[in-house]
Amino acid sequence: MIGDRARFGVLVGPTEAGQPQLRSVKIYVDGEDLTFLDDEVYVPNFLLRVGLTLRALDDWPDLAPHAAVLGTDPRVLHQRLVAESEHDPILASWDERLSFLEWGEITFPFHSFLFRFGDRMWLTARHREGGLRVAQVEPAEVRDIVERAHRAVADDYADHRRRAGLD
Repeated sequence: MIGDRARFGVLVGPTEAGQPQLRSVKIYVDGEDLTFLDDEVYVPNFLLRVGLTLRALDDWPDLAPHAAVLGTDPRVLHQRLVAESEHDPILASWDERLSFLEWGEITFPFHSFLFRFGDRMWLTARHREGGLRVAQVEPAEVRDIVERAHRAVADDYADHRRRAGLD
């Protein structure tokens, strides 16, 4: 387990036998396994998407200056973005910028956001078959978990490619 299952964690499982481009990756927020329906990733796509997440974390928006408009309650903000962004272009731009954990097919059944207010962060997620989960997380912790998950999958995949003579 990378991170903490009770707040935010990623469990990188083994590759599929005979198919090293497929791998189990479970994502936990606030104690819930958000990938219980499908935890199999296509490794090249996963690495691309997690790499994009790492780059986005370098410049994750601070919502403190926008608190008067957006509010500061992560539960309310999550629900507002999901419910109203389709009809409000300003909220739609925030929805796109604050969406988190968009790591391929395993993340299709849930919607998640990462909200930063100064030095405080909240990760929210709602699976289509569950309730809204909210976890306060530390910015450095989020980066560490995402980096370690990316590195674990990338290193194993690079080893496979070398052994297979693909690189």
